[in-house]
Amino acid sequence: MGSTSQLSEYSLKGQLPRCPGAQCKPPVHRHGSYQRFWIRGIIRRLTVQRFLCPYCRRTFSVLPPDSLPYRPLSLALVELYFNRRATSEQSPQSGPDPPPSVLEEGCLQRAWSRFSSRSERLKHCLGHLVPATTQVPTTLWQSMRRSLGSLQAILAHLAKACECSLFGDYRCLKQEI
Repeated sequence: MGSTSQLSEYSLKGQLPRCPGAQCKPPVHRHGSYQRFWIRGIIRRLTVQRFLCPYCRRTFSVLPPDSLPYRPLSLALVELYFNRRATSEQSPQSGPDPPPSVLEEGCLQRAWSRFSSRSERLKHCLGHLVPATTQVPTTLWQSMRRSLGSLQAILAHLAKACECSLFGDYRCLKQEI
């Protein structure tokens, strides 16, 4: 059986997914679904559709637009939390409304920690989009937001141009697996 990938629904622009393998031709076939946890105030189960490419036998899934690969958090909540973390040193600012639950707060702290540990890799990937003098994660995040805009745009750029994410060099983002 082929390898597994994850695509985000926002990258499809209303179209059916195509196989991540560059040489494959449509159509792909629905290949079941799976459940994953998603936290938005309470823990929920989210159904994610899977697909199979009959040419290369690769399976892949399509994540809903407001979800992150391997994280049970919404894009909006992560973006608000990162904005708060990046600006809290300069001026006190209120956080997301309503405030995250204890479980969400723990997940958000781990996401920031993972982002922080990857700041050198991300700085290298983004090249001229962030200043070479950027040293700390807070200024890296601010530079990324100024250059690329929203978290969704940042993730799309990292996936396409660098084949990575804020949180890891996931195999699902590689063009040739």
